Amino acid sequence: MSCLYLEQGGLFSISYFCKKEKADVDSAWANDYCKSNVKYKECPRYKGGSGGSGCFITTACMRAKGLSDDCDELVTFRAFRDKYVVSRQDGKNNLAVYYSVAPKIVEYLNKQRNAQERYNYLYDELIIPFKRLIDDGKNEEAYSFFYIYVNSLWDECNANDK
Repeated sequence: MSCLYLEQGGLFSISYFCKKEKADVDSAWANDYCKSNVKYKECPRYKGGSGGSGCFITTACMRAKGLSDDCDELVTFRAFRDKYVVSRQDGKNNLAVYYSVAPKIVEYLNKQRNAQERYNYLYDELIIPFKRLIDDGKNEEAYSFFYIYVNSLWDECNANDK
């Protein structure tokens, strides 16, 4: 059985679409996760890794600004992930790391007395510049900016968890 969220289409070439995220999926991701009888259950999308409270980007957009799960920011980031990040040599590995640490970062942020303020700050200082870089076609800069920010949040989370 393959993933229930996978939709396959295309007239002259095969294309894939994740109905859960309402976003295109590249063929490598579809083959690695969606079409596998076993691995689709490990897919971060299937398990909800990129939606809801497991992703601090989604949480920041929804909590700071009251945006929906299909807002322009999140649609842009998912397309960036599916088209650019997974095509990089280190992309899938870095995504796996992100999906393992993001829920812990959300948990850490939610425990803060100033959680709402932190999510507002994340929106202003991470999400807006990250989206601007992507919109400007500065993919490498956007990628580096995002992962540097994630690493600093993870370091903060670990430093305060002791």
